[in-house]
Amino acid sequence: MIPRAAHDFFSPEEQNQIRAAVARAEGQSSGEVVPVIIDQASSYSRTTARSAFMLTMALTALTLWLIPDVGSAHLFWQLPLGSIISFAIFCFIIEQIPALKRSLLPQSEIDVAMQTRSFENFARHGVYKTKARNGILILICLLEHRVEILADEGINAKIDATEWQKVADEIAAGLKQGTACASLCSAINHCGELLATHFPHSAASAAADINELPDLIIPLRS
Repeated sequence: MIPRAAHDFFSPEEQNQIRAAVARAEGQSSGEVVPVIIDQASSYSRTTARSAFMLTMALTALTLWLIPDVGSAHLFWQLPLGSIISFAIFCFIIEQIPALKRSLLPQSEIDVAMQTRSFENFARHGVYKTKARNGILILICLLEHRVEILADEGINAKIDATEWQKVADEIAAGLKQGTACASLCSAINHCGELLATHFPHSAASAAADINELPDLIIPLRS
């Protein structure tokens, strides 16, 4: 199964639903919620190459065991050529089957990639630039079925880490169950409630409030 890219993961109608959920959440407070959807947190090229190499070695050993009578002259050129072709095929297969690639990834490698990419997007999209330091980044990585929540210091100081984990788990469950849009909108509403509790609008602040950050960020089709 060829993986769906971030740019077409949500339909135009679903994207509008997500933007509407963000607008509702931000309308209750001075905070900002920024959902970002990307294909994967890293290329994981080393893991792909390592896995393909191990599969190639296993296939080579199996071939030599099943066909022990191959002449040494043939092995001189057939074995390296076959190994190169097998390695390329295994790399292609791993890249084209998300579930397989995901199963080969060490959890520690995914954790590092998710943290790195969340900080990168937090800075790149200016989530730290809100006046009250109450921006919330929701990073969704499709390959990993993982979600990372990164909140600025203003709101993060008021919310326990377990609360952010609940938000992330809700979205991740939706990715696995095929209800990504509904789960994301529900999580955004949850973020809106947290922001409204700690950074509620006054009449004056509501009138002066502006939308400081994008309501949804999805990479363009490459």
